[in-house]
Amino acid sequence: MMQGDSFLQLLFKGGWTMLVLAACSVLSWMIILERWWRFRRAEKGSDRLCGRVCKLVRAGKAQEAAGLTQAEESSVAAVLHAGLAHETRDKALLEEAMERRSAEEMLDLENRLGLLGSLGSVAPYVGLFGTVVGVISAFQALVVAKETGANVVSAGIAEALVCTAAGLVVAVPAVFAYNYFARKAARLDTRMALASSELIEAFQDKAAGRPEVAREEA
Repeated sequence: MMQGDSFLQLLFKGGWTMLVLAACSVLSWMIILERWWRFRRAEKGSDRLCGRVCKLVRAGKAQEAAGLTQAEESSVAAVLHAGLAHETRDKALLEEAMERRSAEEMLDLENRLGLLGSLGSVAPYVGLFGTVVGVISAFQALVVAKETGANVVSAGIAEALVCTAAGLVVAVPAVFAYNYFARKAARLDTRMALASSELIEAFQDKAAGRPEVAREEA
């Protein structure tokens, strides 16, 4: 490695391993940005929606509540709308309808997360493989040159270690984002389950004729 070599020049010397890591980096960031936008939509307006919908249901305004959920893009809104739009008010059927919709939302939220986690796990090994190959090449160059100095080996090893560094640069954001989105998905799953339970309770309160609940919620 020449002293004038910049870090960018070292990256180009990493060979095909650097091309693989560059592709992994681009793919992981595409997934991260796309998932960030998807989770942003899934969480938008979810905090107060369930309370407003249940209040309308207890007041006998299920159609208005359905229109409210239809206007929202959040996952909680989608689950509530599945219950409000169902033709029956039977508890078991409503639970099944909302659980099915919740499962669909979770499948969509978890889409590509497995690939993101795989990229984060594999990238360090790809970088390490490039480093091993580079070290082997450095020692082969030493044998061919028949030199006893350490300059030939140290230069080759320095260039090879860039592959390991690049693998870590790709892996760290991917693993962090995977864990971040996995936690968000788990929280949304819990919120959807709670919203389903609250909506069923609101329907039961309305069917039992409990106006005092509606007054307390108001």
